[in-house]
Amino acid sequence: MAEVTYVMKSLYRYSRVQIRQELGTVLRLVALEVLDEEEVLAALDLMAEQNVDFDDAYLAMWASRRGEGVASFDRDFARLPVAWHQV
Repeated sequence: MAEVTYVMKSLYRYSRVQIRQELGTVLRLVALEVLDEEEVLAALDLMAEQNVDFDDAYLAMWASRRGEGVASFDRDFARLPVAWHQV
């Protein structure tokens, strides 16, 4: 998913909001099984709302839903709903 969002953004110049809309539609296809679909959709929402990369949004969702934090140099985590430990 991170690679798909990267290609859509960098190669095809989709905005993060457009990526959220398009991938949200694809993820709801009956023939497609997505592990952690709820977290992926929530991460796509965060990506669009907070203007961060999908992989940061997904990591934030994954960690926060498990009561964990994230240790990172990336200041984008300050805008995400997760305990951020700046390193």
